[in-house]
Amino acid sequence: MKITKNTIFQYISIFILIFSTDTFVTFANKNENIRTTFFILTLFLLLYILMFKYIRLSRTKIQIWLLMILSILCCMVINMDIGHGNIYIIFLLAFGMILSSVITYDDFKKVFINIMVIICTFSLILYVFTGIIIRYYSYFPIITNIRGTQVICFGVSNVCRFIDEIPRNYGPFWEPGVYAIYLCIALIFSLRAGKPITKREIILMLGVLTTFSTAGIIILFIIFFDYAYIQHIFYRDRTRKNVAQKNNHFKIIFVVITIALAVFAFTNYNIRLVVFSKFLKQDYRYSSTLARLTSISGNLYIWLEHPLFGSGPSKLESLYLSYLRERGYAANSNTNGFLIHFSMYGIINGILYTYCLYHFINLVRQKKTSKLIIFIIFLMMMSTEPLMLSAFFNTIPFYGINKR
Repeated sequence: MKITKNTIFQYISIFILIFSTDTFVTFANKNENIRTTFFILTLFLLLYILMFKYIRLSRTKIQIWLLMILSILCCMVINMDIGHGNIYIIFLLAFGMILSSVITYDDFKKVFINIMVIICTFSLILYVFTGIIIRYYSYFPIITNIRGTQVICFGVSNVCRFIDEIPRNYGPFWEPGVYAIYLCIALIFSLRAGKPITKREIILMLGVLTTFSTAGIIILFIIFFDYAYIQHIFYRDRTRKNVAQKNNHFKIIFVVITIALAVFAFTNYNIRLVVFSKFLKQDYRYSSTLARLTSISGNLYIWLEHPLFGSGPSKLESLYLSYLRERGYAANSNTNGFLIHFSMYGIINGILYTYCLYHFINLVRQKKTSKLIIFIIFLMMMSTEPLMLSAFFNTIPFYGINKR
């Protein structure tokens, strides 16, 4: 690969995009200085693009962005909510719109996959040595978030200092489930019709499995179901035996590893406990499942109470906690990053975001059935983690309307 100034710009930009909001050091770090540093980096990147890059904005993209901003401004006025949270959302939308206009979708996809494979490889190496790292934790930098979780920081990946039943792969992210989501998106980009499974996909798959994220593992199997479907259509419509036979040993390795891991997972008590106990009401981990379920009903309830312009960010948390108390539920985080677009800013903002996300998925897949599967996957991803304030998830939808 030829390294040019534009290539360096793309890697730096997407690295900042990944690390700016969703990693352990930026999402909930007690140290405000680190979080502020990444915000400043993002701001500098935006200023650099505005000053030195040619930005081609389609009329549709500008119109949709303005309508989304208008819905936020209306929400601010109607709810008398002039908080900094609204300004932050407007900044993320501006950043996402502009970044998606200077890096093409194909380049974005390629660089994102490469970065995630590097992160995943490093995190898997650390995962193998988790026991040794925890034993000698005092020799490494420790980062603590606002919930008191401590990780041993290695830059592009972390190791959780305390282990329950089994160690979980955090990567650089604030929660293993978020790491699994990023790895699954890289897999979706990487797995294409007519393309055999390679070492890269196996590394990403192992990364997802070592997070022991229930949602991540379920999504992983749906992704491979979609891959099997698009491969079937590809070879049904085109006779390409030479492609089918190429790198066949990687397919065999993949199948063997998958079967071995599945057998191990279902026969190992600790793995079953971590991954599947969330569905058992008598287990304390069921609170995680309950949080996901109540975040669906709670956000829908708040949206129906404030349908046009939402409740605003300042009121949303108190309204959500009131909804939980009235129905006898324990206080839980609002984890539905998709429905929050509706409950916080109303139907206009929610529909526009959904429209952009749908057209982004049209770039990812061509077949209607596959598009539906990927759309469901993205809804699952955004329904399990609070990703509305994610720079990444405020950027990728704009790729869907680049040429409109």
